[in-house]
Amino acid sequence: MMSNRKTFNTILKKMDNPGLNTKRVGLLGEYAVHKHIIENYGFGIYTPVVDDSGIDMVVDTGTHLKRVQVKTRNKARRGTTSIEINCKKYMESNIDVFAIYYRPSDIVAYYPYNGEEMLVLAVSTAKNNQESKRNWFYKYMEFPL
Repeated sequence: MMSNRKTFNTILKKMDNPGLNTKRVGLLGEYAVHKHIIENYGFGIYTPVVDDSGIDMVVDTGTHLKRVQVKTRNKARRGTTSIEINCKKYMESNIDVFAIYYRPSDIVAYYPYNGEEMLVLAVSTAKNNQESKRNWFYKYMEFPL
């Protein structure tokens, strides 16, 4: 029997992704990143046969190979104007870039990963209009070379 909290979280996930489970949402994000990279940069993209190393794709920039992990977000965190990516499980991996696909705006950010435990990227102005010390999603919309 599921606890009330688990039931509530399951209902919220279904409301955020009607008809889409987390695997499908993730796949949509990966394809969105593929499309963005191909259309805007023309780089080669290589995907693993088995995704057990925490890397969703390798991007060949022509001079470097970048290991990329894709994360998809359907909305800002509840009650906030930012999105969060928990990176703890990737801290010991060899990820070069986190590609974050934000579905509501159909945009991608490419965050050069440096071993952080958590990424927080602002997607809209804070409710108190605070602008200082905000790490904007839009700052990372170019693929890092």
